[in-house]
Parts: sequence; C-alpha cells; structure tokens
Amino acid sequence: MPGDNFSRRVARAAASGGGRTYRAQTPVTWYLVLFLICLLGVSLVAYSRYELIHPPAAAAKAVVPPTASDEWQAAVAVDICGKFVPSALPVDNLADDPLASIGAGVVRIDPGLSPEASAYEGKGADLGAYLTIEGADIAANLLSLPGKPVPVTTTTTTTTVAKGTSTTTSSTTTSTTVAKKGKGTTTSSSTTTTTVLTKPGPPRNYKDGVTKCSSKPGETVVETWPSPTSTKGTVVPDTAAESIPLKDGELITIAFVPKGTTIPQPPAADRNAIKTFLLEDPAGVATTTLPATTSTSSTSTTVAKKKKSTSSSTTSSTS
Repeated sequence: MPGDNFSRRVARAAASGGGRTYRAQTPVTWYLVLFLICLLGVSLVAYSRYELIHPPAAAAKAVVPPTASDEWQAAVAVDICGKFVPSALPVDNLADDPLASIGAGVVRIDPGLSPEASAYEGKGADLGAYLTIEGADIAANLLSLPGKPVPVTTTTTTTTVAKGTSTTTSSTTTSTTVAKKGKGTTTSSSTTTTTVLTKPGPPRNYKDGVTKCSSKPGETVVETWPSPTSTKGTVVPDTAAESIPLKDGELITIAFVPKGTTIPQPPAADRNAIKTFLLEDPAGVATTTLPATTSTSSTSTTVAKKKKSTSSSTTSSTS
C-alpha cells in the first residue's frame, strides 16, 4: 500500500542519517567556533608571555613632605617638673643628620642631608626618629633622655730618636733638632698628645607614677602646636608620641610633670627662632645640600631610621 511505502522510506532515511545531499555538507559553523576558541587561547598565552617579559612600569609613588628638597624647622623643648631643660636634647654638630638640634631649641628637618634621604621623607620624619638620633626615647610609662656629657681625657706620649738632623711635625708645632758634631751622635724628642673626648653619662630615666616631682608622682605628656602663633595645642599620650609627624613651624613640648599640670609651649627664644625662619623661608625649601663629610678631627656615622647616630671629637695639644 502507498502508506506502507512512505513509512518505509522515512524509516530508511532516518537510519541512514539523512540524504546524500545533507551528508555531503561541511559543518562550517562548528569549524569556525573551534577556530575562534583556538585563536583566543593562543592570543591569551601570547599576551601573558608579553606581560611577563615586559612588566608594566610601577606607578610613581607620591612622596609626602618633607622631601629631600625640603628644609623645615620645628621647636622641641623638654619640661621636667615644670622647668625647661635645654641640655636634655643637646646640639648636634653632624652635618649629615637629617633631624638635628641646631641650638635655641630648634630642630632642623632636612632629609636631603642624609645618604638615606628616603628613610626620613614623609612619615619617616617623626618625633621618634629625631629622639632616636638624640639618644632619647618615649615608651609606655617611661621617658628616657641622654645623660649629661662626661669628659674623658687620654694622654699619649711619643718618643722619636734620630741621628744627625731630624725634623718632627705635629698638628700644631714644627721643631728641628740638630745633633752635636761627632759620629754616632743621636737626638731624641718627645711629643705628648692630650685627647679630650666626651661621652654621654648614664641615661636620665623618668618613670610614670614612680619618679616624683617634689612629692607628687609625675607622668609623661606631649603637647603640640601647629605654629608659633597657635594658642591651642593637642595633647598626645606617651604611647603615640613617637609617631608625631614633624612639621614646618611646629612647636612640641615633651613634659614629665604631675598629672593635671598645664603644659607650656617651648620658651620664647625657641618660638622667635621659628618665626624668623618662617619669614626667611616660608616655602621651606632647602637652599643647599651638604654632603656627608668625615674630617680628621671628627668622625660621624649615620644609619637608617631607628638606629643611633654617634659622633666623637678630638682636641689635641702638643708640648
């Protein structure tokens, strides 16, 4: 029957996967998708290799002032039991110290003077870094100041023996000795050099609640004022004092006083020195950069932040 023939033809077509025309067609879409997948994979591998060989340049890190080209000044004073102690933070004569006491209670802030200027730029120029250079420290419940300088004298005697005429030269005098006539005559001269060194004495430690001002126990308090004309200060607890950033024209008083004592600003001379500096250099730009130097009469060593800088000086006399 015609219906049976049609059913058979449909069944044979289904079993054979379609007609000859359909089987002869190429699956272009499938190959195109496969090609695109391969192309994308190769491109990603090539891009990854390029990024590995040519890493992108790091973005320039913004430097927070003070920078190596800045020169600032701040006033830092120490008040012990209601009395300012100028010798608590002695004058620093090292030319390459970026944070140094320069007299009249003034601290010079000039990172460019240090061979490691970046260590003292931005947040590196804080009160803790300055105190470390000075040999001082503010810790929880403790204020430690460097001891008063103690002179130490050493004497060295050198004897020179020579035949004939001899000339000896010292740092301050030159003498010539002529031997007496006669074969084998010798002369001798003695040079005595006296060297005076200073070294810090025992540290001066003040413990909160233990060390007393008269009969009252004291505590460490730090107060800051943004400029010499400021009348309102900010009290900082001793645990956060070393993180105080040093700023141009800033006033800082480190005090060990009985609880409740009003903290005074640094002395008038210190404030006037800061006012004069701000008038002379309102932009706080360093005019000169002094290189690190080592002379025959002094030896200086400067290290990174939180390392103590040391110095020694000698004075010689010949007799």
